[in-house]
Amino acid sequence: MTKICMVVLQTWALLLAACGPAVFAASESPTLASISAPTATETAIPSATPTTTLAPGEVRLGERAIVEGYFSIRVPEGYASEVQAQGIAVSDVIQATIMFLVVNGPDASGRAPSQIYLENVSTSFDEIALSDPQPVTIDGRTGSAQEVDVSFSGSIARGRFIVLPFENGREFYSLALSPTVESTDLWALEGDAVHSAVIESLLFDAQIDFGLACSVSPDSEYGYTQTNPVQVGGDFLEGPARARAYLSALGGPNGEPINYERSGSLVAEDGTVLDAYQISILGLDQTATIYVDQYHFDTLFAPDGLTCLDAFLLEAP
Repeated sequence: MTKICMVVLQTWALLLAACGPAVFAASESPTLASISAPTATETAIPSATPTTTLAPGEVRLGERAIVEGYFSIRVPEGYASEVQAQGIAVSDVIQATIMFLVVNGPDASGRAPSQIYLENVSTSFDEIALSDPQPVTIDGRTGSAQEVDVSFSGSIARGRFIVLPFENGREFYSLALSPTVESTDLWALEGDAVHSAVIESLLFDAQIDFGLACSVSPDSEYGYTQTNPVQVGGDFLEGPARARAYLSALGGPNGEPINYERSGSLVAEDGTVLDAYQISILGLDQTATIYVDQYHFDTLFAPDGLTCLDAFLLEAP
């Protein structure tokens, strides 16, 4: 049990560093292609010992976890869930299954959010390989499902990656993984059945709006330099609250929550007083300084490399 917990916690930490009514079958002999190399190669991950897979109907589902305005799922009994701005994390440390279900949009260059997520995840593992995509339909939406094999620090894990495209380049994607510990394939033992039951319970919000919450600035210097600060307006009375409202709406490149802290004020070359905020992205080793002008107002954007969790509800003061 101790080894199982250690491997599970390690898997959970690695994935955080990256942060339907359909039963789909993997091909009998899927060709695994490493996403870290441009040419498909056969994975070196050893085959897990086969065990009996539980049927999805044997998984007991509890209350529904809701991501307001996007989707909801029923959480398996004995599992914990954490609802974030645009997604849900589900985990059971004992049974070793972890799942991330997220809605997100493309970055400034237009890259698909699912591809960005896989690229980030791949840096956390020694190897990650995916089977050929299989069609899947969830709550009326058609997408693809791929079986996943990963290796890390001498351990291996198996799971599934699902992508459903929506309008405006937005996607719903889900990654679920369970490790193999002491020749016990926990994905086959329980993870597969649990994940299938959760996916079958997934319902998208009837009023879902996948339009981008805000626009990303085409200027790579926007917000990052003293000569091109974010102009929220409000002067010294309302400016600080408007700055916090702006920063609270920002998210990481994959919709991760951010933390921000005011580091001080300074006077720009043109005499404008600016406030500097240090931001960090949850689960990513990335920090940046955002410069905010509280004495002038202009159209608001997300700085290059960031996204929005909510629309900017700030008008000219």
